[in-house]
Amino acid sequence: MTTTSKFEQLLAEGNSEPTEGWDFSWFSGRATEERPSWTYCQALCQRIARADAVFDVQTGGGERLAEILCQIDTKPRDIVASESWRPNVAIARKI
Repeated sequence: MTTTSKFEQLLAEGNSEPTEGWDFSWFSGRATEERPSWTYCQALCQRIARADAVFDVQTGGGERLAEILCQIDTKPRDIVASESWRPNVAIARKI
């Protein structure tokens, strides 16, 4: 198989996968990453618990914001999220 045809095959495979939300499970076993010693959600939980208002810009499917809000007892008075990519809007509305 030539490099070009392999590339085209990978593109076709990627294009056939769903892109709503943040589900990257199809990368399982194909990509690796190293996590930092801190977590984004923990850092935000501490800050959001003290906030009066939160604005999540380009929230994706809203999974991270929902995860954070479930972990804190004191929620901000005003919580707003924005998302411009239409497939993710319906997902974010459910959360």
